[in-house]
Amino acid sequence: MNEIPEIMTERLHLRGYRMEDAPELVLIVNDKEIASTTLRIPFPYALKDAEEWILSTERKLVEDSEINWAITNRFSNKLLGTITLVLNKENGNAEFGYFIGKMFWGNGYCTEAAKAVLKFAFEDLKLHRVHGSHMKKNLASAKVLLNIGMSYEGTQWGHIKKWDQFEDIVLYGMLKEDWDRLNSPAFK
Repeated sequence: MNEIPEIMTERLHLRGYRMEDAPELVLIVNDKEIASTTLRIPFPYALKDAEEWILSTERKLVEDSEINWAITNRFSNKLLGTITLVLNKENGNAEFGYFIGKMFWGNGYCTEAAKAVLKFAFEDLKLHRVHGSHMKKNLASAKVLLNIGMSYEGTQWGHIKKWDQFEDIVLYGMLKEDWDRLNSPAFK
């Protein structure tokens, strides 16, 4: 894949990151509360981190290993967060990842973006399965995964170490057949 497919929803525009997004990304991500509940976001988060990460998204897209969308407001183009699919095409699946800037929490943006990316994963990429996880303490992330129809699959106790503390990871997933059932006219 050479270009990130753009996705429009009622309120959002999901698009590829651009280098000019780096300063706005720093404003969103350089927050200890966001970093504390994610595996890969360091704190503090500097402009250099954002620029390096944006360059890595381009490389991962070309390698066909990861798609990273900037979640933006469809009308103002303001950057709200990120949503990612880490692809495992050999096995027909992908892992979900996402975050929304703290100043935008509570507006349903992450759920709206996640539904759109889930649709893209199953209908455009023809994946068999999409899965996601969160630190047990991140209840907002659990809510997003449940709101989009994913099923709880288990908990990995003390699975990762974040800032010298072991954290439990909660697992969710959905198969294509579940997506089809949830989106059939008979179910709605």
